[in-house]
Amino acid sequence: MLADIKAQYDRIPRAVKVFAFRGVVLIILWNIVYKLLLEPSGIPDVAMCHFFCNITAKGMSVFYPGCYAKDITVFVNSRPVINIFPACNGLDLLVIYVGFIICLPTNGKRMLNYILWGSIAICVINYLRFLSISYMVLQRMAITEFAHHYIFTIIVYGFIFLLWRQYSKGYGWK
Repeated sequence: MLADIKAQYDRIPRAVKVFAFRGVVLIILWNIVYKLLLEPSGIPDVAMCHFFCNITAKGMSVFYPGCYAKDITVFVNSRPVINIFPACNGLDLLVIYVGFIICLPTNGKRMLNYILWGSIAICVINYLRFLSISYMVLQRMAITEFAHHYIFTIIVYGFIFLLWRQYSKGYGWK
């Protein structure tokens, strides 16, 4: 039985083993750092929530002059429109994206390029998601909750998948 398991393990390509090992180590490290240090202090969650709240209010103010941000809430004419909570600020998206990039052994310059530009693109997509949800709330669209929980989630994760696909394209899985 152990010999069969070892034989199965030996058939796994080295690159896959390295990827899996790095992934497990990164997940453990991230959870320790986040749960013990970052989450209790609110760093970077609070800053990200405020940042996205403020830029969402600024973007919306082009079409809704009475728009402003207070704490993690965007208001239009004193009416709360959207709250940006830590679960929605995109930190987990960035961690997942960057973690995958780090797990694939590749050229350091290429890795940093993809991490930088991909992270910026993910933040832009997340910002557009906040604008879209805010618009849907203001228009009292019946599909708002469904779009928030499903449609936009599929769009954002689909975009991240396409970035990963592009990054791993041509990678020699040997």
